[in-house]
Amino acid sequence: MREGIFLSYSHRDSRWLEKMNDFFKVLNRLYKIEIWDDTKIKAGANWRDEINEKLACAKVAILLVSQKFLASEFIENEELSKIFEKASSEGLKIIWISISACLYKETMLVKYQAANDPSKPLDSLPTSKQNQVLTKIGEIIKDAIKEIEMHVPSSNKNIQEELIENKVNTTFSITSKKANDIFLPEMIYIRGGAFMMGSTVVDIEEPIHEVIVDDFYIGKLPITFSIYDIYCESINIQKPNDEGWGRGNRPVINITWMQAIAFCNWLSDQHGFEHVYKIENSNDTEILDTNGYRLPSEAEWEYAARGGRQDKKYLYSGGNNIDQVAWYAANSLQRTHPVGEKNGNELGIHDMSGNIWEWCSDINHNNFIDAPSNGKPWLNSGEDNRRVVKGGYWGSFPIDCRSTTRCDWREDDYDWDIGFRLARITRKL
Repeated sequence: MREGIFLSYSHRDSRWLEKMNDFFKVLNRLYKIEIWDDTKIKAGANWRDEINEKLACAKVAILLVSQKFLASEFIENEELSKIFEKASSEGLKIIWISISACLYKETMLVKYQAANDPSKPLDSLPTSKQNQVLTKIGEIIKDAIKEIEMHVPSSNKNIQEELIENKVNTTFSITSKKANDIFLPEMIYIRGGAFMMGSTVVDIEEPIHEVIVDDFYIGKLPITFSIYDIYCESINIQKPNDEGWGRGNRPVINITWMQAIAFCNWLSDQHGFEHVYKIENSNDTEILDTNGYRLPSEAEWEYAARGGRQDKKYLYSGGNNIDQVAWYAANSLQRTHPVGEKNGNELGIHDMSGNIWEWCSDINHNNFIDAPSNGKPWLNSGEDNRRVVKGGYWGSFPIDCRSTTRCDWREDDYDWDIGFRLARITRKL
C-alpha cells in the first residue's frame, strides 16, 4: 500500500472519522493508496516521529474541521502548522471538510477551498443529505488520488512510453509519471470550434468577431515554481524572485515573455518535441508550426477560458461567482496562491481568472480590427515589443478577471503578477 494522504482530525470528532472511513475503504481498495490517520500508530511507536514521517510522505492532506479541531493545541502545533508550511513550500494539496460550524475564517484555512459548503457543515444536514455530500467529497478525494497516481516517480521508461491519455467527456488529460526528473505538465485536450471573441465592455476588446479554433492542448494549471526551478537548475541560471510568498506549487512569477518561450523550447527538448520558437535575438523571434510546447494564442486562451464547446457564458472562467474561481484583490491577501485551489471551468482548467496574468504568443494590438479569424497568434503589425497577457491577477478588480479581459506588457519586462501556461498542437506533423 503506497502512502500519499494524511488525515488530520480531532479525537472528539472520531465519529466523523468512522463515517469517512466507509468511503476511504473503497478508495483504498481501488487505488492502493493509504489514507493515514493516527489510529494506525502501533503500540510502542513514537507518535511524534510517526506523524512527522507520514506527513513528510504525504501529497494530500485531508482535514476534518470543527471548532474542536481548531481549538486543539496538539493539532495546531504538531499537524496543522506543518501542513500549511508544506502546502506553501512543496505544493501539498489541502482538502478540508467542514463537519461543524467553526471560526475557520480566522485561520489559514480561509485561503483554501473547502470540499463542502462551510455554511452547511455536515452535522447540520439530515443523514440522507450527509451521504450525498460525502459522496461528492469522495469524488474530490478520488481526483486527488488520481493526481498522485499520475505523478509517481518512474524508473527508466522513455517519456514517449509514459504519455497517458485519459478521456473524460470531451477532454483528454495528458500527463506523465516522470522522466529524467522532469514532469510533463498536465494538459487538457480542447476540441476546436467557432466562438465569438471579445466583448463590448472596453474598447480594446472590440469588435466582437467570430474565430474558428483548431483542436489543441492547454495546461490545466499555470507553470509553477516547482518545475521552473528545475529548469533554472538544469541550465544554471538564476531563479526568479518569489517575493517571499513561497515557491513549490505557486505559479511562477517575475517571468519575461522571452524567458517563457525559452522555457517552452527547453521543455520540448526534454520530451523529444521540436522547438516552436526560433530565437535569433530579443528582436527576432519566429514562431514555427511544430509539435513542441508554446504559449497559447490569445484566441486559444480565451476559447479555453470560456469553456470551449461547453461555454456557459460565464463572466469569469468557471462561473459568475468570482470568489469561487479566482484569487483577486478582495480575497488574495495581496499575493499569489498555490495553483488549482479555486474551482476549475467547464473543461477542468484552473486559475484562468486571477492569481497571475498569463503571457500569450500574440503581439499587442489596441483592438480587434483586422484580427485573424483562424485562432492563430496575431503577429503582424501591432506593437512589436509588447505581448498580450490575459486573465487578471491577485490584485485585480473583478472587471479585469473576466475571460475576455486583455492587457499587454513589454516582452522583456517582468513583474510579481506575470506568469504563463503552456499549449501544444494536437495533430501529428
